[in-house]
Amino acid sequence: MKYTNRAIKFIKKGDKKSDYFKNFEILADTNLHQQTYDLIEELTKFKNKENFRVLDIACGSGAFSLRLIDHGFIHIDACDINDIDENLKKQVNFHKIDINTQDFIQFCHAHENTYDLIVSLETIEHIENPWHFIRCIKRMLKPDGYFIVSTPNIESPWSKIHFFFYNTFFHFSKNDLSYGHINPMTEFEILTVAENYNLKCQHIVGAGEYPIVWLPEKILGITFYKIKWSLYHLLIYPFMRKKNFSWCKIYVFKSS
Repeated sequence: MKYTNRAIKFIKKGDKKSDYFKNFEILADTNLHQQTYDLIEELTKFKNKENFRVLDIACGSGAFSLRLIDHGFIHIDACDINDIDENLKKQVNFHKIDINTQDFIQFCHAHENTYDLIVSLETIEHIENPWHFIRCIKRMLKPDGYFIVSTPNIESPWSKIHFFFYNTFFHFSKNDLSYGHINPMTEFEILTVAENYNLKCQHIVGAGEYPIVWLPEKILGITFYKIKWSLYHLLIYPFMRKKNFSWCKIYVFKSS
């Protein structure tokens, strides 16, 4: 199992901004979609992408599915609780599904041993039963198929200090319930669940864009939050393992 960190940015200026791929909003942290696709490119560089069957679970606006299309993947299924653009539906096989319902179970039964690659970005933290979710993933994968999943990194330095003071992980406080963050998962838990269903972890990647020093766009725009962030990270940076300095983590599993 290889561990890399593509998230650390020593100095960041300004707030995080909405990101887009061809006018489709990316509902994830900065660079996460590109970092995920880079991993897919490594996995498929000696394979014919036109023969790959892909499932994009909780596809959001469809931005990642569109990225796959742009890079030569043509057999793409996508599902989400919300509808997607009508023009994009002409390029992907879209299913409107709430993953926390019986509809998803029926979808899994109908697509047993179907997919060479299943991608689930920033989804598992919204799932009521992640064990059941990963069991369904395993069922839909072909032998030697890949499962790529990302989730907020609750083991980051900021999340740990947040837990110390507030007894909740960063991104999983009461206010975060409004957009469905109900299930914080540690690296240990995700690996344990996956191993239980014979999914072997090949890569763990620190992802997103995680600054050590966070500066305002304008000097007069300095906030107490960014001062606390910068001082805390400058203090601990020399002493902590760099693998956890990330907003989220990407896990790459292979079915066996």
